[in-house]
Amino acid sequence: MLAHTAAAQGTIAVDNICGGNIEINYKSIPAATFTHPEISSVGLSEAEAKEISAKENFTLGVVKSFFKANSKALAELESDGLLKLIFNKDNGKVLGAHIFGLHAADLIQEISNAISRNQDVIQLSKEVHTHPTLSEVVEVAYKQAASQIK
Repeated sequence: MLAHTAAAQGTIAVDNICGGNIEINYKSIPAATFTHPEISSVGLSEAEAKEISAKENFTLGVVKSFFKANSKALAELESDGLLKLIFNKDNGKVLGAHIFGLHAADLIQEISNAISRNQDVIQLSKEVHTHPTLSEVVEVAYKQAASQIK
């Protein structure tokens, strides 16, 4: 029920009709609610990830990064907010995220891309984010998660 999902499905359908063999990764499709502040999510919820980690026997990791520690959010007088990043502690793979705060709908895209590309938090923690920007909320979460990898 998301316009961007339908557009992606249409593009993939045409590619496959033309001989491609592409599948959509529904876990990498972000969702956003345009309230004030915005709310966004991608991938698994913490409850879903707990169930899967129990079944697949891996250690689940959850970290939070807060807008109140972000220079750009403070400058915008919009420091209420947080990002919760859910990941597999055994291999570092990003499983999901939830963001509540200024421009959450924009910020979730970076994490959506990480899930789509099957990236891990160690790789992601080495990426450089512009300062001062809200994207540093994501950077902080990646660095916190990377510090917990076995």
